[in-house]
Amino acid sequence: MKINDATILIVDDNDGTRRLLRMLLRDLGVREVIACACVEDGLKALHGNTVDLIFTDWEMIGETGMELADSVRRADHERISRIPIIMMTAYGEEWRVKAARDAGITDFMLKPFSPVQIEAKLRTALLNVREFVNTDSYRGPDRRRGQRAYDGPDRRAANGDDTTTTQQQLADASGTLDRLRSDFERFLCEAGTMIAAELRSASSHPSEARACFERIFQLAHNLKGQGSTFGYPLVTEIADELCRFLRARTAPGERDLALVAGYASALDTVSRNRITGDGGQIGQRIIDRLRGFAAA
Repeated sequence: MKINDATILIVDDNDGTRRLLRMLLRDLGVREVIACACVEDGLKALHGNTVDLIFTDWEMIGETGMELADSVRRADHERISRIPIIMMTAYGEEWRVKAARDAGITDFMLKPFSPVQIEAKLRTALLNVREFVNTDSYRGPDRRRGQRAYDGPDRRAANGDDTTTTQQQLADASGTLDRLRSDFERFLCEAGTMIAAELRSASSHPSEARACFERIFQLAHNLKGQGSTFGYPLVTEIADELCRFLRARTAPGERDLALVAGYASALDTVSRNRITGDGGQIGQRIIDRLRGFAAA
């Protein structure tokens, strides 16, 4: 099918990532994009719309992208069970790739992603039809990536592809990515101040500390999702460590407030110095120090 005829579903609990991917897909000519913040809403969208492709994040609060994939592949409705699924993640360990493949994922997209990469994933998933395997132990596209004939109805193969993504569309998408990266950098710059304000509130009003920590957790979760997307994987690691720390603190005390301030300081360091990538030795020292906080 033509890319500009496709309906794409995004399932990601990060507002910034949903916004980015939705805008990039539209810049690339996708006709309709549906964005959902959780697996439950994503499954409802699948039953209410004719979706051609799913982009989902691996790690989400609540049900994960892997659980979404399992629900899709086990769906009674054949149209839904065969929908291509592209799994997005900041982590490319071999075990993740294998687990995603075994769960029936069509393709894997590592962050940060570019318009060219997204366009290539769209073409591969929508135009290169792989035989669908349905056995007791596995449901999904043939894990051997060879092209095979398929006699059943499939919207992806119905019309062929007589359109080409133009250089202007790719340029528009690249411009969108640059603008949203600037928005993220401003958000990162403000994050330390926002955390500091929550910590002052928690210190002044101990009864509200739990609520303050929950807001800091949500902020950290958003940073975690967007950091790698915009080329700041060290931010993702710091925010991930902060989320882990906060999950383990059910009754925050003064010492916990001081330790959270250390995470905020680490984010400030990355922001002030524009540390992209993993930060090398400096980045590793920061992560080692923060992991020491969690173990304390």
